[in-house]
This record gives sequence, C-alpha cells and structure tokens, in this order.
Amino acid sequence: MENLIIVILFFIITYLFVFFYVRKFLFYILISHILYIAIVLYITYGLENKFLDIDDYLPYFNSFVIYFNKGDLLSFVKPHAGIYTFSYPGWLYLIDGSESFVYIRLINTCISVLIIIPLSGIYKKIYSVDMKIWQILLILLWLPFTIRLSGELGRTPISILSIILSIDLLLSDKKSLKIFGVLVAIYAIALRIPHIVLFLPFVYFYIINSVNKIKQKQRAIVYPIVLVVFIFAFIAMVYVYYNYAGESRSFQSLEDVAEYSQARGYGNSAYLTSVEITSPLSLIYYIPLHALYFNYSPMIWDSFSNIKLLPSSLFSLFSFFLLLVFILRFKKTSINTSKFKILVLSFILTIVAFGVVTKNAGSAERWRMPLTLLSICLLSHTIRRDYGELSKL
Repeated sequence: MENLIIVILFFIITYLFVFFYVRKFLFYILISHILYIAIVLYITYGLENKFLDIDDYLPYFNSFVIYFNKGDLLSFVKPHAGIYTFSYPGWLYLIDGSESFVYIRLINTCISVLIIIPLSGIYKKIYSVDMKIWQILLILLWLPFTIRLSGELGRTPISILSIILSIDLLLSDKKSLKIFGVLVAIYAIALRIPHIVLFLPFVYFYIINSVNKIKQKQRAIVYPIVLVVFIFAFIAMVYVYYNYAGESRSFQSLEDVAEYSQARGYGNSAYLTSVEITSPLSLIYYIPLHALYFNYSPMIWDSFSNIKLLPSSLFSLFSFFLLLVFILRFKKTSINTSKFKILVLSFILTIVAFGVVTKNAGSAERWRMPLTLLSICLLSHTIRRDYGELSKL
C-alpha cells in the first residue's frame, strides 16, 4: 500500500510539472505515458516475458537493505548504482522487496515523461520557437526508448532526465539557473561517471568566454595557465570519482583501453569484434568507425542475421537520415550559433569517448539515449516545413 501511495503522489507531481510547463502537449504526453505503463505491466505480468535488468540491480538493492539495517548508509552511498539506489527510487525496495519492482518501474515512467520539459526548453533556446506536437510524439514514442528504457528498473530514466535537464539549465542566460544546472550535472555524473565528457564543452566555452574578457596582452599568459588547470582538474575529478566508487578498471595505457573495449564485444548485438586497437596509428580508423557504430548501431545489415534488431536498426537509420537532412539545410536554418556549438562539441566528444570502449549495440543504445533524444529533438527542426498539414501540428 505504501508503494502504491508513493506512485500516485509521483503521478500527481509529474502532471503538475507537465501542466505548468508544457500544458498544450498534455494530452499527447498522457497517451505516451499510458503506453509506457502498458508495456511495464505487460512485461511484468506476462508469462512469456521478463525484464533482464533485475540481475543487474538486485545486488545493489539487497546491499542497500543490509547497510540500512546496520544504520550505515554513508558506507553504501557511492557513484553509479549506489547513488541511484540511495537517492531514488531504488529505496522503495525496502518496503516490499521484489514486489516493489513494478512500482519502481512505474515511477521511472513518470521520470521518462518529464524529459519533454527540458527538451522543449533546449529546443526553444536553439531555434527561438516551440516544438510541434509531432516532434513531441516522435521523441516520446522513439521505439528503443519507449520499449526498452522508459520503464527500466535501473538508473537509465533518471540519467536521461538529469543530463537533459542539466543541459537545459546550463544553456540558460540566468546565473541562478546555471548554478542549479551544475548541481544537476554533478548528480548526472555520479549516476554514470563517464558522462563527465558530455559536460566538458560547457566548461571549455565558459573558460574561453571568461578569458576573452581579459585584455589582449594578458591572454598569452592566461591561456596556457587555464589550459593546464583545466586538464589537471579534469584528471583529478575522474580520479576522485573512480576511487570513491571503488572501480577496479584502469586506463593507464592504450593496451588497457583495447583490453576493456574487446571485453565488451559480447552477446548477439556485439559489433566490430574483429576491429582492435593494435597501435596508436590504428586509432585513425578505430575512433571514427566506433563512434559511428556507437551512435547508429544496430546497423540495418545487422538485422539480416538477427531479425530482432530490425526495429532498432530502422530507427537508427532514420536518425542518420535526419542528420543528413540537417547538414544539407543547415545554412538555411535560423539558429542560436553559440549554444549550438556547445551541443555539437558535446555530442562529438561523447560518441568518441563512449565509442572507443563500446562494442555492443544494446549497451550503446542505452548509454547514448540522452544524446539520441536531444539530437532527434533538434534535427527534426529542418523537416518541419516539408509536410504541410503535419507541420501545423
């Protein structure tokens, strides 16, 4: 009963936010949310289906209960799944054990619905217009997100929301919102530490803008100092996070990166398993190829040998089509160039960094989802004027 009450409260809070920020899309958001709920309930209670993420998160939930009963939660709280379980909604497991899974999933569907608020904010900051209804539906009904991730037991929904929300706040012109955006970004990084690369361009452009205000003669001294401080601060932050998280992985050489990457080439959705880092020169083709696969796998040809990959591969193909159209029409598009540059650099850095150590389409699809939804949101702008009546929606 306690879980049900908490779920109802979150539904109420969710739709208060929706009504306050994007009320004109309320009906379409509700329809999408009903679909999320239906999928969760079907897979939860369907005899032929089951969620595969329980094994990943159950150890953390059980560990959380042990530390909670010992009264030593501070020892449990660490980045990654630890911070997710502690902060929300993993702690619901305390109430009814495994019976709480469906409630956690239902609350995560609420979190998934809320992504449309910061996405609409980012869209307006870039294009100075509101999104159309069909764009809202395109995002919320993006198949890999709708079917696989919107009601996941784990941290994926809250990771997506926190990343997109932090980007929206960091792009704001108000300093108070930027500060709040930094706090949300720290939480997003704690949920999945490698996402730190996504926020580096924001720091970089902030530093550049600050340095540009300095007199010309002083810049020759300030630029190198700022660059060194930036690099050392980044290394120190990663070091602290990984040590605090108790991570055993270490990337101290190119061989370490190659070994970790090859170890991730497993399962039916593995890709480029024969492409390896053999020398620094091999990075010339390894990096762009893996970045491409990370962002668009499973490729359409992958579905020829595994038909289950076809829906996701079609959506990836459509995503690539949107990128091509956007590039061809970029010069004719009215855009906030300075803010758009930050997002482009963030996008490139992320797919390169994640792509280097990823060889599995399932993992890639989950890890790239915040940027996928953001790119679909922004790239769809260039096809608005092509569809007559549709563009009026």
